[in-house]
Amino acid sequence: MREGVMSGPEIGMTFDGFIDFPRDRLDLAGSYVPAYALNSLLSNIPVLGFVIAGGQHEGIFALSYRLTGSLSSPVVNVNPLSAIAPGMIRKIMGVLDGTTRLPDSGRQ
Repeated sequence: MREGVMSGPEIGMTFDGFIDFPRDRLDLAGSYVPAYALNSLLSNIPVLGFVIAGGQHEGIFALSYRLTGSLSSPVVNVNPLSAIAPGMIRKIMGVLDGTTRLPDSGRQ
């Protein structure tokens, strides 16, 4: 899955990664955006939206998360500091703390 989005007026969520049912594995990462309708208003402005909100479909305040491991008992990694970090800084923090999923070179 690439650039997945689920949203409603109250919450929004982005996700990127894979779910492998035959092998019972998953690796998903993204952002959970509370108060989505209000929180994501600035994300649609081209450059400012990325700097302040982290890109389209994200918000000024969002939690970075990552799910890894088996489907039956995934490991959940959430960075609580990402909730107060603006968009671009949240993306950098995600690389440092492991909540951002880096592209796989051999996986399609």
